[in-house]
Amino acid sequence: MATTVDPQALAQALELLKQAKPLFESGDAVTLAAISALSAIGGALAAFFPAYWHSQLQERQLRQSVAVQLYSEIKASLQLERHRGYIASLREIVSRFDSGEIASATYQVQVTVDRFPIYKSNLAHLGKLDPSLQQKIVLLYQLLEAAIQDMQPGGLLNATQVGREPFAELLEILTAARRLGDEVLAVIEVQYPSVR
Repeated sequence: MATTVDPQALAQALELLKQAKPLFESGDAVTLAAISALSAIGGALAAFFPAYWHSQLQERQLRQSVAVQLYSEIKASLQLERHRGYIASLREIVSRFDSGEIASATYQVQVTVDRFPIYKSNLAHLGKLDPSLQQKIVLLYQLLEAAIQDMQPGGLLNATQVGREPFAELLEILTAARRLGDEVLAVIEVQYPSVR
């Protein structure tokens, strides 16, 4: 299939070439240097912008991937706590202390050695997230680790019988962790609506 050439467009292109011809034939070193410099700058920009946009796209995808992975792990952890009722159990124990029903108690939760694998594997990428979100995530995991240290076999709450204060403190830590976890999930949902 033959393409037609617009005679008017062809005439305009030829006229443009005629006007540009003296720039290349004049031998004017300054003009040739300027054209060469502009060509080099244009080439550099043409190479820079696609690479820049590609790197920005990769950064955005990594940031979203980290946020979505942490969202999943935090959501699962909060759901497990609600299902198993750790906070409710601690609240009941503190209430029994307050009523004078008990003077000491123990509390133990079996915990896997390899906990929070998603958080640990994404520590190097945490800096890609919004700084306020980073702070909340780190604080959340620190609170959870502190609570686990107290509840796991050999921890503060089960090595020997203890009084009310360690239970009240753990209840406060886990309540703060749950509140913070819900807050982190809400922030990620706003920043990355596709996680819902």
